[in-house]
Amino acid sequence: MTYLFDTSVFIAWWHEIYPTKIFEDVFKLIENDIDIKIIQSPVEVRKELEEKSDDSLTAWVKAKSNLFIPTMSELQNSIANISNKYPNILKQRSRVNADPVVIALAQATSAIVVTQENPHKQNKMVACCRGMNITCISLTKYIEQRQSQLNDIRKELWGNR
Repeated sequence: MTYLFDTSVFIAWWHEIYPTKIFEDVFKLIENDIDIKIIQSPVEVRKELEEKSDDSLTAWVKAKSNLFIPTMSELQNSIANISNKYPNILKQRSRVNADPVVIALAQATSAIVVTQENPHKQNKMVACCRGMNITCISLTKYIEQRQSQLNDIRKELWGNR
């Protein structure tokens, strides 16, 4: 199974919910899943992250070339259709709009969308995924689904304390 991470997931993970300095196990899980391509994101997510800040997350993102996949030209019609059907998904003050690309890619590859966006906002990412029958989960739910791998990492890091 492939998980497509949205911009909000990286920000929440790195700065808010599971800061890497405190949650070494979650950091290692995410890094491992990136290495084996269980986690991916379109290049537009990297561009949004670079546009939003210039911090340790941005530096980490720049070093993760295997995480970000270029947008396939065959997705352009799907991206346009999603943007037209769900216009509120587009960010008004941004040069980059990754959300419709994440959703189009998920639809094309049967991947799971991972986002930290509020699931109750109309025409946002979760509502769009729901309307298109695309599985959409939070970062915590992704970690829950990867619990077995996380437990292995914890044993490797800390043994059986």
